[in-house]
Amino acid sequence: MASHDQSDQVSDFLEGYSTSTALLKAWLGAYSVGVPAFLFTHEKVLAKLSAQGRAACVAEIFAAAIALQVFVTLLNKYTQWGVYARHSAPKRINWYTNLCEKMSEWIWLDAIADIATIALLAWGSSLVFSSLVAK
Repeated sequence: MASHDQSDQVSDFLEGYSTSTALLKAWLGAYSVGVPAFLFTHEKVLAKLSAQGRAACVAEIFAAAIALQVFVTLLNKYTQWGVYARHSAPKRINWYTNLCEKMSEWIWLDAIADIATIALLAWGSSLVFSSLVAK
């Protein structure tokens, strides 16, 4: 009975992690796409960014942020498929599934990507805000 309770608790932890991950990915994606969409569809904002020579830089920073999140999402997708293939019937055990099994425990990949994305978004946002308040 104790192992079943522990299994339920582990499932609850995984569900909490999955929910938090999905929320963070959604927020990062929405911000990475939404801010540039807003900026580049408002003529006055775009004119101010362009006059200061920042429009292209801001676009590149936000594009890098979304590209980083897409890359890590693809990496996680194919890693999880490898883990699934390794543990499903018929079991496929080869160099790819072995690597995926190891990579599935490398939380630092996600942490670096998330921190780098947040840093890019903060940088891009600070360029925008400083441009908008500049005289």
